Formats: sequence, structure tokens, C-alpha cells
Amino acid sequence: MEVKPLENLKKDFAIGFVLGLGISVIFGFLLLQYFAGDGWQTVFVDPRKLPALGAIGSLGALPNLGLFFWFLHKNQDQKAKGVFGFVMIFALCILILKLF
Repeated sequence: MEVKPLENLKKDFAIGFVLGLGISVIFGFLLLQYFAGDGWQTVFVDPRKLPALGAIGSLGALPNLGLFFWFLHKNQDQKAKGVFGFVMIFALCILILKLF
């Protein structure tokens, strides 16, 4: 088993985190395009017009499940931890949006 330096571990974690963020943003944007009938710009002007915004955001994070298991399959554990870390932070943000 190969021992990686700490810098590479941090770099791999950051790569997984950024990939998780990117996939969630892209998929969430596509879902907004599909579900926001009068245009996605109105969602940012008045988010109350789309009451399912939290649900759409949660569905936007769904492809991260595939990315997480793909990293695990490729034995890239630090990248998988980065994706998991992003999902946990994202879940907390959705929870805060739902509560307030």
C-alpha cells in the first residue's frame, strides 16, 4: 500500500468537493430549467414563486451518489470523502432553508 503525502490527500479531497459542487449546480440548473415554467430567472428574483425549490435542490445533489460510488470503485477514497463532505454541507443548507 502506497502512502500519499498530506498535500495530495488535501488536493484529492478538494477535487471531490469541487466535482460534487459542480455536478449539483449543473443538475440543479437543468431541473430548474425543466420545472420553472416562466423562466429560471424569476426563481432568483422571488424564490417563493417556486415552493419546491428545496426539493429541486435536493434532487440536484442526487448524481453525487453515482460519483461517490464511482470514486469508491476506483479506490479514490479521499475524492469520495470530498463528495460526501459536500453532500453533508449541502444537506445542512437545505435543512436550514426548510426550517426558516
